Amino acid sequence: MKTLVLAIDGLDPGLVEKWRLGPLLQEVHGVHDPRAGLGEGEPIYTPLVWSSFLLGEPAHKYGLTMREVRIRRDCVGYGLLSPLYRLKLRLLGGRKLGVRRLLMKLGLYNIDRVARALHEIESLPPEAVERTFVREAERRGYSVWIGEFPGLGDPYYASVRAKFSLYFNLSLEERRRRAEGLYKHDKAVIEEASRALRDHDLVVCYVAIIDIANHMFYRPGSLRAMAMLASYYRRVAEDVEDAARGAEAVLIVSDHGYDPKTHSHGDWGFWSLNVEPPERPRTVLDFKKLILDHLLPR
Repeated sequence: MKTLVLAIDGLDPGLVEKWRLGPLLQEVHGVHDPRAGLGEGEPIYTPLVWSSFLLGEPAHKYGLTMREVRIRRDCVGYGLLSPLYRLKLRLLGGRKLGVRRLLMKLGLYNIDRVARALHEIESLPPEAVERTFVREAERRGYSVWIGEFPGLGDPYYASVRAKFSLYFNLSLEERRRRAEGLYKHDKAVIEEASRALRDHDLVVCYVAIIDIANHMFYRPGSLRAMAMLASYYRRVAEDVEDAARGAEAVLIVSDHGYDPKTHSHGDWGFWSLNVEPPERPRTVLDFKKLILDHLLPR
């Protein structure tokens, strides 16, 4: 079977069901627990969950932890002031002082430098990359195409993650304009993945716009904002439908949903398949075996 894996960041199970998005809501679907891929007390954070998805085991086993990401990220951001930052860590631990935005305005925290370096900071070490289902599929003789993917080096998406908090105070129309640019990028990625199906057994495609749209527009009290959010869900569903025509097995999976009450990542990820699996995935760690043992051509 030609297999297409569409990793759609933040695709919320409740909204897919509510809006009956057929191309996303395939014959077999459900939810999975992303926290199985996290260490104790770690937040549901995109690179950690997706890295665990690739590995079939928690990424923290290979040193990719939220604590290490934060320390390395902030050392880059503070630059020459990083010794003071490390002193603060020793004295106060991870306690947030709420001064980073002020330091950015003063030029003492360089967010552009963070944006350029984040994809390396959040990547799995080489020995872990070799244990992902991507490398395992290649070792089994399958032809694999994968685009930028969290945990494997994703310069474009990591740059967006680094600066995303700067979008929150923009006007609704300005947020829509920013989201539109990101959607066009993701649409091009999906189209590239669709073309790759012609020559590859396994195609893995990562899409970030849904998570971005959730953060920007998931406001149940605003009809206009929710209409904007729904438009991105529907357009991605249409793009996925077009891309999936060249595949025999299609797995759609998200790393988490979204909680509009707390404006944070929801506790459940979504998955759907166009074929019945021998066992339905229950956690983010179950997909590696599913892809390698049941979705690839025999």
